Amino acid sequence: MSVGRQTSLWLLGAVIIALGGQLARGQSSPAADPYGTTAAPSEQNQETLEGPAVVRLASQGVSETSDSNLRSNPFGESASPTNWVAGSCGGCGDQCSPGGVFGGADFLFVRPHFSEATAFAHASLGPAGLSVTGEELNFDYEASFRVFAGYRFEGSDTEVQFTYTRLDNHTSVDAGNPGPGQFLVDPFGNIVGTATVVDPNSALFGHQITGGDHISTDAGVTLNIYDIEVIKPIPLPCSQWALWYSFGVRIADVDQTYQSVIDSGGAFFSGGKYSVDFVGAGPRVGLRGERFFGNNRSWSLYADTYASLIVGEYDEDFSQVTTAPPFAAQQSTKIIRTVPVAEIEMGASWCPYGRLRFSAGWLFQAWFDLGTSGGKFDGFYTVTENANIMSYEGLFVRGEIGF
Repeated sequence: MSVGRQTSLWLLGAVIIALGGQLARGQSSPAADPYGTTAAPSEQNQETLEGPAVVRLASQGVSETSDSNLRSNPFGESASPTNWVAGSCGGCGDQCSPGGVFGGADFLFVRPHFSEATAFAHASLGPAGLSVTGEELNFDYEASFRVFAGYRFEGSDTEVQFTYTRLDNHTSVDAGNPGPGQFLVDPFGNIVGTATVVDPNSALFGHQITGGDHISTDAGVTLNIYDIEVIKPIPLPCSQWALWYSFGVRIADVDQTYQSVIDSGGAFFSGGKYSVDFVGAGPRVGLRGERFFGNNRSWSLYADTYASLIVGEYDEDFSQVTTAPPFAAQQSTKIIRTVPVAEIEMGASWCPYGRLRFSAGWLFQAWFDLGTSGGKFDGFYTVTENANIMSYEGLFVRGEIGF
């Protein structure tokens, strides 16, 4: 045999042996290296053995995940196969508010409304009879605040939270003598201008009463609210929705004041003052729903609703002074009153990273049986509204941080 033929046969044998070894390795399981890790098969062999649905991330240290577990909803948001506990905004398992201590503050820009908040009544008496219009105490939006702090238990999103809220609003209404045939009367019966007594049961029926020439009224309401509550999530399957419920105690201190001062020629002529102080405590329950958006759930829309039932002492004080004729009167009342409270908050939230969150929205509150001015207007004006509600509405902007 010639040397050239021998060389060709040796080369052919080497190629056959190399191909055979390669085929044998392709049919065998991946080999383990000395550190116990498994070598990943090639993409071609992986598609043959496991199908195109497998995504290989072994080279990046990430385990394999099938396409069936990487689902997308109509918003293009992917959901992880694990269960998601409410509070996540960084994907299932990433906590928007991690366990530990947290705190924050709200800037509130709110105003109150009263069912029976009348500054004074504007009346006119003529041949057609008596015509009266009430001048309302309109409160403007004013700045207030709310602060909170609590502890969030790791792994459960259960929270214990303390919240302090202070709402402080004031308003005033002034008016001068409206002219002949017209007069003003405050809730205590004090007169600006000249009025004819129209009450047939009065000893002065048909007589004219001359009052001052200017009225100045002031009203204010201040709330100090203390809430202690436990907030627990309602676990949902991996979802863009989340629910919480809460239960706890509310302590409330409510101060309401109204004062009118009538002058004559710049000097005090008559006036009155009315104040209410309500301090009570009772149970508070709530429910919150939130809808997250985006692949990392950093944005959301949410709504809260709360209900409280506060039992406490209702202290009412009334005083009145006139100079012509000289007269002074005072009255006080202390009773136990139950005050229901209903609240709703709606807003949007943004979580830029795990321990920081910003929110903004609108709030509504209704405090029942706290909305009366207590005035009688000396029979010239009758308050027909009997809802007796003190309500609030306005803007809130919140910042929260975890530690």
